[in-house]
Amino acid sequence: MLGKIVGVLLLGFLAGVCFWIAGISRHAQDSQGFWMFAAFGLLFFVPLCFLIADLIPSRSRNAKKSAAAPQSRRFVPHWFMMGAIIVLGLCVVSWIWSVVTAVIKMIFE
Repeated sequence: MLGKIVGVLLLGFLAGVCFWIAGISRHAQDSQGFWMFAAFGLLFFVPLCFLIADLIPSRSRNAKKSAAAPQSRRFVPHWFMMGAIIVLGLCVVSWIWSVVTAVIKMIFE
């Protein structure tokens, strides 16, 4: 329980700092910095939401735990892989967009 609370605080701090720097980059009209820090902010924000949802108690979850036998848990980092794939996909789409706009500018100028 304490580890989850520390994780929430750490991920919340990292996501907040990334979104804050993304806002500063947006204000300075630095689009590359904005997208990079926004992507990292989302990378920290998504697991934060799952941790917060796991900390919120629910009656059905408690009823299931009392009725069923305890099961061993295993950590499988699906969220990390999905976050990495999403960030990589955003980078590829951004690169394709910049290449297409550069080619269009070369053609029409």
